[in-house]
Amino acid sequence: MKPKWALVTGASSGLGVEFAKKLAQKNYDVIITARRADKLQQVAQLLKEKYKVNVLDYVCDLSNREDLEKFIKAVDSKVDFVHVLVNNAGFGKHELFVETEFPVLDSMMKLNMNHLTYLTHHYVKKMLKVGEGYVLQVASIGAYQPAPYYAVYAATKSYVLNFSAAVNFELRNTNVSVTTLCPGATITEFQEVAGHDIPPFIRKIAFMSAEKVAEIGIKAMFRRRSVVTAGIRNKVTYLLTRLVPRSWATWLAAKFSEE
Repeated sequence: MKPKWALVTGASSGLGVEFAKKLAQKNYDVIITARRADKLQQVAQLLKEKYKVNVLDYVCDLSNREDLEKFIKAVDSKVDFVHVLVNNAGFGKHELFVETEFPVLDSMMKLNMNHLTYLTHHYVKKMLKVGEGYVLQVASIGAYQPAPYYAVYAATKSYVLNFSAAVNFELRNTNVSVTTLCPGATITEFQEVAGHDIPPFIRKIAFMSAEKVAEIGIKAMFRRRSVVTAGIRNKVTYLLTRLVPRSWATWLAAKFSEE
């Protein structure tokens, strides 16, 4: 039998590592990419030694279109078919919109939306030709509402949620599906990169583990669910955003972010 390959972006830490591990546990060979070569190589070594799978690792800045195209060409030259695509790479910035340098916002929009759209388009077409495939998109509960202090980040995740749900509907009569995972606060490097100082006790009582979030996402993907919100607390948050006026939801999001 030919090996089944899974591609995971943003796989040098946090959710990306956990997605790669969950797929390796299911005997998928894994393609991983991220910008940090040292951490990426450590993950590759872990997957090879612990799960005895084949691993291809590529250092790549997916927010750069030229690098993205080179990455896809490199993968396609080594692998006949990517059976699973996990679009996990992304980042946010916790500060006032007008105080964030525009190059940072531009890079955020390119990474969170453009790379995801490009990879989805490229690999879903290949999946349709073969007749089977799975895509997992990582959005956020921030996708459900405006999020002051994360204004652009939340807007990019709204794009991921709505774009992916629409594509999944278009694929409803095929054996290819697109699942969107909406995590809330998760123990990863996201807050450090975003510059959001979270007290340790808050992280301990209110944050989900990356392993648990990844487990929820992978399970939903293989069940071909359209959208899944990770965790009871986040499901309640989602319901609140649907029940209260938009202005209230925005205010609540701002207060949570400030706290």
